[in-house]
Amino acid sequence: MAWCRKVLDVGASDGIAVITEDLYKWSKPYTYYLTGQTYGDRGNPTLDFKNGLIIQRSPQARRRYYEGGVANAQHPQGGPRWWEVTKRVHAGDMKKQAVKIINEVKSK
Repeated sequence: MAWCRKVLDVGASDGIAVITEDLYKWSKPYTYYLTGQTYGDRGNPTLDFKNGLIIQRSPQARRRYYEGGVANAQHPQGGPRWWEVTKRVHAGDMKKQAVKIINEVKSK
């Protein structure tokens, strides 16, 4: 059982970083701006993939996320609650990534 716990613990910590980075990339088509402005100050979000964090420092991003807004001509797929859309669209991809990471840890 200790081996199984180790695989799950290491796989989870490795998986958080990989899946968070993928979510960040996958979410871009659903945000309002192609330039990355949605994610913070001049397109420079605070990213901490290792701990599963993407911090959006822009008050405009918060408002657009929860209240929505006019669809932006720059990004026709952009809309409110883009994380939920991203997670729904890429749920299968996230599961595949998790399985891949657990299998890599098991093989070590």
